[in-house]
Amino acid sequence: MKKWRPRLRSILLLVNLVVLLLPLGGIAVFRLYETELVKQTEASLIGQGTLVASMFRCEMARQFDLALDQGEPFDLAYGNALDPRFAPREKDVYDTIPPKLDIATEPVLPPGKDAVRVSLPPDIFSAAAGEAILPVILSSKNTTLTGTRVVDYLGTVVVSSGTETGLSLLAREEVPRALKGEHVSLLREREETPEIGRQSRVRVFVAIPVIYGNRVWGAVVLSRTPLDLNKGLYLIRWHLIKAGGILLGVVLLVSALTTLAISRPVKALIRQAEQVVSGGKGASPLERPGTREVAQLSEALSRMARTLSERAEQTRAFANNVSHGFKTPLTSLSATVELLQDPDMDMSDQERERFLEMMESDIIRLDRLVKRLMELAKADAIEPRGGSVDVQQVLDSLAEKYQNQGRDISVTHGGDSYKVAMAQESLESILINLLENAWFHGQEDVQVRVSTSLQLADEEERVVIRLSDDGPGISRGNASKIFTPFFTTAAENGGSGMGLSIVASLVKSHGGTIALDQEAQGASFAISLPPIL
Repeated sequence: MKKWRPRLRSILLLVNLVVLLLPLGGIAVFRLYETELVKQTEASLIGQGTLVASMFRCEMARQFDLALDQGEPFDLAYGNALDPRFAPREKDVYDTIPPKLDIATEPVLPPGKDAVRVSLPPDIFSAAAGEAILPVILSSKNTTLTGTRVVDYLGTVVVSSGTETGLSLLAREEVPRALKGEHVSLLREREETPEIGRQSRVRVFVAIPVIYGNRVWGAVVLSRTPLDLNKGLYLIRWHLIKAGGILLGVVLLVSALTTLAISRPVKALIRQAEQVVSGGKGASPLERPGTREVAQLSEALSRMARTLSERAEQTRAFANNVSHGFKTPLTSLSATVELLQDPDMDMSDQERERFLEMMESDIIRLDRLVKRLMELAKADAIEPRGGSVDVQQVLDSLAEKYQNQGRDISVTHGGDSYKVAMAQESLESILINLLENAWFHGQEDVQVRVSTSLQLADEEERVVIRLSDDGPGISRGNASKIFTPFFTTAAENGGSGMGLSIVASLVKSHGGTIALDQEAQGASFAISLPPIL
């Protein structure tokens, strides 16, 4: 199973995302923390407002009881009618008021309008209840830093931690809404930023209705500036230091990942390339290439080094074979020329003619060697170009050609017609070389049998072409040399020793193999090529 490796672009994308997300994450964290500070302030105000509303409601009820005991008249439908949308839930269910302000989405309203004077004095019951709870509000002012106002059902302030007592707050939108029974929370801009104290740019306002039955007796309006972000961050500085350490660890981890996945493998590739340049015989693929691209590059570099080494060996072998192949005819030509040029040599016309024939034979042999060398070079350099050829059609055509020449050849097909990725002239060159080789080394009446089949090898289908003859065959001593350039057992008959080398090169360049069956009678070759399905 092929080992999974990340792509280089995936590593770079991950690094860029981390670099992008770190500042964005920091901004998001700060924004969330600022929102949390606002919600903490809102939750605190809701708790304080609910407590003050309960105190005011209880004190109002006490004032009504006193009036009833003294026989003083009062309106039983006191206060404002409760809007059904804001009616409390069943008594056995907790009616919590969760904080909801989000500084990222909540609109920040302008500063509230100032309280205004009204012609009527505050309601006497509300004023008496406010007077009763005033000491509690004032005593908690310096501790909670909260501005607290209690208004009657008409919106007039009956008790305040400031100086608005007797003035109306109906001009502020949270007050009319609370007097209908709604719990209101909103943000307003601060009128000014003090040099000392909290530096936040907003102020949180909460309005809690005072509800009794289905009537609203008044409302508690509270406001406070939330803790500013700088001071809040200072208070959690040790947590931030820990978070910074974690982020630093993430950065170091990404750096280490980049080093392991890119830097080290690339340096190893450079060392491999330098080894190839310095004449090394090969370079093994990296054991830990890191990314898929580096693995592919390492494998390509290894193949290139191996190919260069093989080509160097082939070049040396080729030079030796060329030297050997050309040495005999050149030596013969040189000796013959010396004899013909010797003035003291008494030579008859028949002897001179015989020497000239020997020279012509050597020249023809050299010409044949040059042509075969060019064919071998072409076979080594050929590249598949995406064409295809029908094996059955080529074999049938060659069989008909040789049968017309009186050759004994038969072709047997395994069934379907098989196609291989090869030019027609390349397949014909392979088959013609093998067929001519069979008749050259055997008798003219040698029988050649050709068969095709589709076989499974290493879990891959292959087209197999088998050529067999009933000639003398190939000895075991020569079997390992037959594909070596210039090796021939018929040099005296004009054999160049290049035919099978050309065949082997053509087959190999098209991803196939050729093998000699040493157990068969005569010469038997099996060519295996990848099919086009």
